[in-house]
Amino acid sequence: MKRPFFFLLTFAFCLLPFAFIHAQVPSSIDGIDITITPPNPIPGKNVEINLQDYLSDISAANITWMVNGQKITSGIGKNDINLTAPALGKQDNLTILIQTADGKSIQKSIVIKSGSVDLVWESQGYAPPLYGGKQDFAYENTVKVIAMPHLADSSGVEIDPSTLVYNWKQDSTVLQDKSGYGKQSITITGSVIPRPTTINVDVSTRDGSRTASGVITLQAGSPSVVFYKDDPLYGVLYNMALGAQTMFSNQEITLLAAPFSFTIPSLLNNNLQYGWTINGTAQNNLASNRSVTLRVQDTSADANYPVQLQLQNMKEILQGAANAITVMFVANKNNNAISL
Repeated sequence: MKRPFFFLLTFAFCLLPFAFIHAQVPSSIDGIDITITPPNPIPGKNVEINLQDYLSDISAANITWMVNGQKITSGIGKNDINLTAPALGKQDNLTILIQTADGKSIQKSIVIKSGSVDLVWESQGYAPPLYGGKQDFAYENTVKVIAMPHLADSSGVEIDPSTLVYNWKQDSTVLQDKSGYGKQSITITGSVIPRPTTINVDVSTRDGSRTASGVITLQAGSPSVVFYKDDPLYGVLYNMALGAQTMFSNQEITLLAAPFSFTIPSLLNNNLQYGWTINGTAQNNLASNRSVTLRVQDTSADANYPVQLQLQNMKEILQGAANAITVMFVANKNNNAISL
């Protein structure tokens, strides 16, 4: 009763080598494959087309290259060529005539199209109100990456991005749940390991007749903290960041620390710890304070106050920043003091 099982097992093992060999057979019938580099060329950029022969040696073959019916070049062993990618919405019909040394004739044809994808990213870290600059990508930040594809139909009209298919990949991982029809953007969170991350996207029409690809590498950095003056009359002067040494003629000044690129929902709901040091003395009672107020009693003499701040996100361990400023109160002797 065991002999049929032994026979089937032996038969299965005999099939394995043939399956392995079959997997190595080239996809083309004649054994000649065409590779395009890059596979999704950008309009007006260089494209390299290369012939690879798996069944015979074409180094001795006479090869003629024709684009849209016009001969471009030919020669013995001419198995590669460089072309310029066509304009957006256009296509080049490439024909390759191969005359082997033994008199065999082979013709290959491909169509070259073009397209491009711009990738735009925006960090979702915190920034002060009305800040108009681009946020830095800080460690453990959440980042939104948006694809801006440029694919056009045969008349040159660009295709609506919302009608395209997007396939996203982060480093070596395919983001299957973030890919699909109309999925023009993805949101990722930076790793706790401080290393660059590469985002790739392949964009195509639903029928696959037009394709393009884009890639971007994001390098995270440290967040930052900036000092501003909190004026009792005008409020926080976000239009003027304070430098390392700042002079005041006022008897009193309030410094406000503004975090940039930290991952916090809001300043009222955050995990930030403020480590203030004034005149070399740690101010442990100000651990949750964004601002400190400095004042002098004697305005007839100059006074300097060195201030340091260590800002740390207690939830995102890689997010920390430091800043220092020396506040110089200028004596108001002749009413010529510098005022900020």
